[in-house]
Amino acid sequence: MSKQTKTLIGCTLLLVLLLGGAAFALTWEGVPEEETAASESIELIKEEKNQVSKIKLETDTEQIELINQGEEEGFSVTGLENMPLSTSAVNSIVEACINLEASQEIKTEEALDLALYGLESPAIKVQMDMQDGKAYQLAIGNEAPSYQGQYVLFNDKVYLISTSAAMSFDQTLYDFVETQILPTKSSDVHIEELALKNTGRPEIKLTYVPEETIVTEKEPEEVENVDTASEDTEQNGEADAASVDTSESKETEVEEEVIPAYYKMTAPYAKDLTTYDVTSWADGLFSIYATAVEEIHVDEQKMKDYGFDDPLSVLEIKLSDGQNYRLNVTRQNDTYYMMREGTPIIYNVNQSDLSWLDITPITLTRNMFENRTSDDIASISVTTESETLNLIPDGKELTSEELKEVGNMIIAFTPTKVEPVESFNLQTVATITLSYKDGKTDRLELIPTGSGELYMVLNGVCEYTTNEWSFTSLLEKCKSVYEEVEE
Repeated sequence: MSKQTKTLIGCTLLLVLLLGGAAFALTWEGVPEEETAASESIELIKEEKNQVSKIKLETDTEQIELINQGEEEGFSVTGLENMPLSTSAVNSIVEACINLEASQEIKTEEALDLALYGLESPAIKVQMDMQDGKAYQLAIGNEAPSYQGQYVLFNDKVYLISTSAAMSFDQTLYDFVETQILPTKSSDVHIEELALKNTGRPEIKLTYVPEETIVTEKEPEEVENVDTASEDTEQNGEADAASVDTSESKETEVEEEVIPAYYKMTAPYAKDLTTYDVTSWADGLFSIYATAVEEIHVDEQKMKDYGFDDPLSVLEIKLSDGQNYRLNVTRQNDTYYMMREGTPIIYNVNQSDLSWLDITPITLTRNMFENRTSDDIASISVTTESETLNLIPDGKELTSEELKEVGNMIIAFTPTKVEPVESFNLQTVATITLSYKDGKTDRLELIPTGSGELYMVLNGVCEYTTNEWSFTSLLEKCKSVYEEVEE
């Protein structure tokens, strides 16, 4: 290799090293030192909650004030007087203010350009006034790159705080409204009375009947004891029997029968229900959270705009602790709204939380035939595609008890509420006719849904389904009874 070639190669390598070093230096100098390495947290504010006088949030669209009303009452929110406040939202912003830390301070050799950090015209401004007259001011800017946090301006310096801390200040007035619609009910409180009126349905009224202990006394019986001396005929040759009659008096026996608490349905007809029949859905009322607060300070016109002058559902509840609630529900397109009487708030709620919209006397009693029992049935006719089975008790081949057994199976079909159905894709698999002792009849058609259920068309109206196996079991029972009658 010539000397000239070696010199050329050496110069080339030196140029590459110089260019690489320059690029590295430019890259490093372009990022503030504090943003390239983690540092210990910097305490910006450390105060006691009870020393706060007022917190003020200011955005482009609104101003929000939280005022400390004392240890017992806590913080109030201006504009939300006499409204249920979200304790978590209030506590979140207060805690963010009194315990504010930064991950690092932004320093540059030149004067800070606040516009670069979104702090020239910040989207959120915070001021916290203390009882002793001290005041803290904070401005929230842009998000830092690489998810490092968010820029804030505090005491004329720029810092990085965590994104979660910054989000605590990003609130609207509606965010401070409690979204739990009814307060939580303690376990020792029960629903005393309930009234439900769904559009197009009869009103349901329920009353709680407490547990009762029935005590009965059983009259004592006198017991006669006879002690007879043994006979020793082998030794004495004679029988010497002596008997003593005594009577013993037993103490009065007390029997207790505990009748569990239950609910009595008084409308649209009388029927006793287990507590589970009611609490399985009614207790869920006390854990419903709105998806959003739609409107506050609503007036009559606003209520009409959302349909509350003619609600879809009205539910009234009276609790054993004396609290009374009334919930109104409306629907516009596929969106459901709710109001709690006495609170001028319209909530946006999920349909899945409104289970009582599907509650009817039929679903409560689990009886498609309303208040009918098997004792009311005079005869049963079951017609399928291949045969008709007529079950009429005559006291011999078919007894009334056997008819009641079949009738109970039909009444026990568990109805599931569905939207009204008027047309069907499949054919009827069975028609059941119940003739009652009062001369009335019910006609039930069973039509497959195609998904393992059967539409229940009662007297021409279909609003419920049931399981296919319920009918299969019934048909087997009917055939068994019918065959015995034929024999």
